[in-house]
Amino acid sequence: MVIDSHVYCAFFKDICADPGQVQYRRDQYALHKTTPASLEQTLTTMDFAQIDKSILLPLDLTTVSGKAIVTNEEVRKLVDLAPDRFIGFASVDPNLKDAPKRLEYAFSDLKLSGLKLNLSRFSFFPTDKRLKPLYDLCVKYNRPIMFHAGLSWEPNAPARFGRPIEYEDIAIEYPTLRFCLSHFGWPWLGETVAMMIKYPNVYTDTALLYMDSP
Repeated sequence: MVIDSHVYCAFFKDICADPGQVQYRRDQYALHKTTPASLEQTLTTMDFAQIDKSILLPLDLTTVSGKAIVTNEEVRKLVDLAPDRFIGFASVDPNLKDAPKRLEYAFSDLKLSGLKLNLSRFSFFPTDKRLKPLYDLCVKYNRPIMFHAGLSWEPNAPARFGRPIEYEDIAIEYPTLRFCLSHFGWPWLGETVAMMIKYPNVYTDTALLYMDSP
């Protein structure tokens, strides 16, 4: 089975009814030419690439940009449209006081399968104390974390917060917490390799930016 573990669903047509929200997503991702794609187009592209399932990733940036780019509820909606092809992850803004409550709801009620975090957007290192309750919930529910790692094309996202070696303390403190350092941690490829060799709970992906559609 081939699983595309890193799919941003911000431009899936079924959650793009609001033109203003679509433009907001373009601005936040710095993907200014991307247009919404239908479910049929997305599934056809997956079939062509021989991808069996895709993990859909939201992103909650409430305290840094005003709102979520894609909500957990929108991801749940998309998964329900093609449950045999889509796997949904959750996202919560770690700055929010009720972030743990939101994440628990996403796991227990929305039945989402993991957590997506881009710490560069919050200027957080992975050892920030505000993240501990989220890590604890992922351990409790046996859910993995997809961390953005390496360079981010997104605006206001300093790369140093995604440097792979910065995640070593988390691999040590939470040996049962599985997490992915996405994009192979580019340009720190060697650090990503070292982390995976040493820590069995650390993974990576080789995700690229698919210009322009879907």
